[in-house]
Amino acid sequence: MQAPKEESINRNRYFQGGYEPKCFNCGERGHIASACKKENLLPCMVCSRKGHKKENCPFRVCYRCKRLGHRNSRCKTAPHAKREWKSYLPSPHGDKKTKHAVSCYNCGSSTHAGTACRETRREPA
Repeated sequence: MQAPKEESINRNRYFQGGYEPKCFNCGERGHIASACKKENLLPCMVCSRKGHKKENCPFRVCYRCKRLGHRNSRCKTAPHAKREWKSYLPSPHGDKKTKHAVSCYNCGSSTHAGTACRETRREPA
């Protein structure tokens, strides 16, 4: 997504004359943070360090592989069906076995869960 052009930012859309946008990065008037030429002064929303934004945070955790530095949408680790799916707390009695067979919500197969389905996602009927 491209930053808005400077002339469209300064256009008086909702306010009558004299309105200058204020940058949330440097605090100066006349431009917005996405068009700011100064170094990023605000702390990152993920790690609270300065010098980068949350999108580029080196401390961001991938939900797929649990490693730092990237998002799950850019993860190189192949998705897999988890045996412990939706089991957040370990049981004091060991692993629980499901009472019914797990099947794919997309294709109906009993060989994998829906999160591991390789078929094209079907639209609801």
